[in-house]
Amino acid sequence: MRIRHAPLFAIPLLALALAAPAQAQGRLTVTPLIGGYIPGNDVHDLQQGAQDVTMDKEAALGLGLNVELGWLRGSLAYASGATVNVEDIGDPTLAGEIGEGSVLAIAADVVLRPLPRLIVVQPYLLAGAGLKRTDYSWETDGARDAFPSDQSDFALHIGVGADISLGPVGLVVEVTDFISNEGNDSFGRHDAFGMLGLKLGLF
Repeated sequence: MRIRHAPLFAIPLLALALAAPAQAQGRLTVTPLIGGYIPGNDVHDLQQGAQDVTMDKEAALGLGLNVELGWLRGSLAYASGATVNVEDIGDPTLAGEIGEGSVLAIAADVVLRPLPRLIVVQPYLLAGAGLKRTDYSWETDGARDAFPSDQSDFALHIGVGADISLGPVGLVVEVTDFISNEGNDSFGRHDAFGMLGLKLGLF
């Protein structure tokens, strides 16, 4: 697990939280979500000695759950069945579709609403941090030998969305991105989710 840079990002997140109201105001809400998982870049960072192989993940079904109280939010996102394909072959045993991947991410977020509600639509921004775990199921012996079966990373979480009021419930549309380490001490690996959810007030 690569989390040694976590304290560096905790400082601006803490400052952002302190800039928000001193107390979380509002009701507790739960929002189940469904949508698409969108891998933002190749999984070249998974290579272990196979530097001439470049792979990409395809989009897959994504599921999520948000628990929110005022400006505080817990976010959970999951996707499975993301097909892993080889784009550039350096090893003939790693050809075509070589496996599937799943992603599980969890984050603690601060939700900002810089604009007032526009009739029934409330736009918002979010920023936070958490953990992202990726698991892979390889179909060939060559892939199993060259690439790990799982990895966990510290991740930044950013997003934009809109809350549409429908009386006692709300419709949520959002796009968020979990950004983690690429394996070379730089944050550039993106795992994005475009989601649609139903916001339910508990009390």
